[in-house]
Amino acid sequence: MNRIIAWADRLQREHGVLGFPYAVVKKYGDDEGGRQAALITYYGFLSIFPLLLLGVAVLSRVLADHPDLRQRLITEIVPQALRSTVEQSLAALPTSTIPFIAGLIGLLLSGTGVVFSAYQTLNHVAAVPYRHRASFFSRYLRVFVVLAMLLLGALATGALTVVAAGITPERAGVQRAAAVLGSALVVFAVLLFGAKLLLARPAP
Repeated sequence: MNRIIAWADRLQREHGVLGFPYAVVKKYGDDEGGRQAALITYYGFLSIFPLLLLGVAVLSRVLADHPDLRQRLITEIVPQALRSTVEQSLAALPTSTIPFIAGLIGLLLSGTGVVFSAYQTLNHVAAVPYRHRASFFSRYLRVFVVLAMLLLGALATGALTVVAAGITPERAGVQRAAAVLGSALVVFAVLLFGAKLLLARPAP
């Protein structure tokens, strides 16, 4: 058995095609990848509703004079299963300015869990020592910027889908393909710049 293990180890060291996937699996296990992914999923589940409600509340105020566009954007952004709950919660929000802003701040703080979890995971995987990680205020600033990027990214992908849905049939195929590509680029940019911002040290 030891000879077989030594042979397999030598084989993966000599051939990068075999060594790379082995290294990825080994790194994933060493960094407790399953646990980190579960934490992001858990906090993402808890954060998604406050973030959706925050986005819909802002859209409802900004597009108050364009109800049709507002409804189409909300339909694209909010999943069908959560739409009625979001609408009921939106109706329960205060209408006066100061309580409304206070409610938005509360929703914003409630939605930070998933970003904080991503911050911890990225710095854990990159082996950044705790003393080199962002200070309290810098960490919160990074989290809020990434949160704003997530909301803007969701709005951008929803807007691209709405635009593609309104295209005439003659040009529908090309425009919809462009919308899908644009949405993919938005998601990629949000993930890339979000990771760079949350990571406490430069990484290639």
